Amino acid sequence: MSELAELPSGWAWTTLTEISENLDRLRVPLSAAERAKRPGSVPYYGATGQVGTIDAEIFNEDLVLLGEDGVQFFDPSKTKAYRISGPAWVNNHAHVLRATNATTNSFLHYYLNTFNFEGYANGTTRLKLTKSAANSIPFPLPPLAEQHRIVEALEEQLSRLDEASSLLSTSARRASAFRLRLNRYSETATMTNAYALPPSPADVDDVDLPKIPNNWRWGRLEEIADVVGGITKDAKKQSDPALTEVPYLRVANVQAGHLKLDVVTKIRATEKQIKKLLLQPGDVLLNEGGDRDKLGRGWIWEGAIDNCIHQNHVFRIRVRENAVLPELIAWHANSYGRKWFERNGKQSVNLASVSLRVMKKFPIPIPPVQEQDDLVTLVSEQLDGASRLVNNIEGLVTRNGRLRERILASAFAGTLVDQNPADEPASILLERIAAERAAAKPAVRRRTSVKAKV
Repeated sequence: MSELAELPSGWAWTTLTEISENLDRLRVPLSAAERAKRPGSVPYYGATGQVGTIDAEIFNEDLVLLGEDGVQFFDPSKTKAYRISGPAWVNNHAHVLRATNATTNSFLHYYLNTFNFEGYANGTTRLKLTKSAANSIPFPLPPLAEQHRIVEALEEQLSRLDEASSLLSTSARRASAFRLRLNRYSETATMTNAYALPPSPADVDDVDLPKIPNNWRWGRLEEIADVVGGITKDAKKQSDPALTEVPYLRVANVQAGHLKLDVVTKIRATEKQIKKLLLQPGDVLLNEGGDRDKLGRGWIWEGAIDNCIHQNHVFRIRVRENAVLPELIAWHANSYGRKWFERNGKQSVNLASVSLRVMKKFPIPIPPVQEQDDLVTLVSEQLDGASRLVNNIEGLVTRNGRLRERILASAFAGTLVDQNPADEPASILLERIAAERAAAKPAVRRRTSVKAKV
């Protein structure tokens, strides 16, 4: 334990193995198939919490589980340790810890969720915290009486944060739902019965068209825009240096109401392909394939990346002669269009898709040209306001999480509650426990037979 921080008076550095008992020998690793043979109501736990139920018990007490493997060790927002109580089984993906007389399960649980596991959890393909590494984790031990005061203060302050987080989450969901409703731009006008839509093939379902104002009309996408599919990735061509490498948009980049451009991959293509598929500001991008509920989602290309094209699972819609503003097409596709695409898409084993032929038949409400600018301005202002509300709430959620981290850090630095000079120092507590361990005969606890429990 080198380079450990200086502790307050009365505290002492020790290790996890000195203040807790490891019960890993009693874990029962069972596959999903094995668990299915033992249906029941007793919780079965793993690295990240409850993973099922089973019909027998190994543990029946208050314990702390510490994940043995996974990516959660280096993510401050992820839970590393959690409490269990009552009848339970635990698999071999979580270390089972029982606090000794030196500390409490509550204090142990809080500390492990603040600990930096760098240097303790290791692995090439998946992080793993071995039993020996877990046992060697340094532990800042306050006097026992102070531990109780720290836990009491933590539970009071964290419960308030949890309540605030719950309210913020509810507000965020409502704000997001409000923003989604605003996407239905046609609801900004007085509705009447929809006008007749130009005929479509027998296999295209146009039922439940929304109502539109009297002076609007229905058209099909092919009537007002050129619709093209994108480039298909050819593994052989990707190693051809004669081809030009350009950025291209995938389904993951095309979201409902925005484009996600933090990760944009590149592809090699011929000059003819690039010329044909080169995106221009104002192009509407709608997804062709993926999960069924994601068909047709999309937004407008604004030229954020030079020489960018799109893949074959993303359709590009380029409006002809300013027939309809791109925003109106995108908003309509993200509202009524989602149901239309689900109804008219084709489902394969793993993916759903909309063909180019069907996409061209997508019904579009067309307002008079003189109304379109005012309509876009009105809806954009409302969407901007809703987006600011969502962003403000997300900022509060982030600050709430940081405040939680500061409170926990303060607890284990000895600054959350006052020290009491009358408390028994942790060093004396450790000496007494060590003497008790040395004097006690080692108790042998045999692993419970699984067969006997079933």
